[in-house]
Amino acid sequence: MFVIRFQGDYLVLGANPELLNPSTKGTTGNDLLSSFHRCKIFPMAKEPEIIAEDIYLEDAGVDQATIDRSVYFRENMSTFEKKIWDLVGKESNHWDLLRQIPMGGYFLDFYSPTHMACVEADGPDHIKTKEHDDARDIELSKQGIRTLRITPADFRRGRPLDILEMISNFLESD
Repeated sequence: MFVIRFQGDYLVLGANPELLNPSTKGTTGNDLLSSFHRCKIFPMAKEPEIIAEDIYLEDAGVDQATIDRSVYFRENMSTFEKKIWDLVGKESNHWDLLRQIPMGGYFLDFYSPTHMACVEADGPDHIKTKEHDDARDIELSKQGIRTLRITPADFRRGRPLDILEMISNFLESD
């Protein structure tokens, strides 16, 4: 019997019916190679992940150094930013929120070009920078961008669905 099977990151071609055995899940290519005779194992090429933020920035003509900073900020989000992104962004991002978008000399935590609005995760470090945040909000509003600031206190007061509703009401209230 000739078998083709995807095994994790490997494509396995062979004549061994044990390849159909679900107990082989999670084995490495070397394990498969030693376990199955007359098999060929090929590492699968991984598709490059398409990042919406990078496409947006490239289309906007943003220079590479700024794109690199945006990538760095996305890869090193604060715990509070991650909490909000887990809530609104990763899976069902129907607001087209983009992370760490440069705008007017600032990086916006979450920006929706569709709604000309940003959601800022004001974690503990923002307490000391209220004047800076206020100046930033004024500058962004001059560009037609509305700002919603979410704090840890918002999470303590409400459930995640309440936070989602707050964000939804804000974004959809053009």
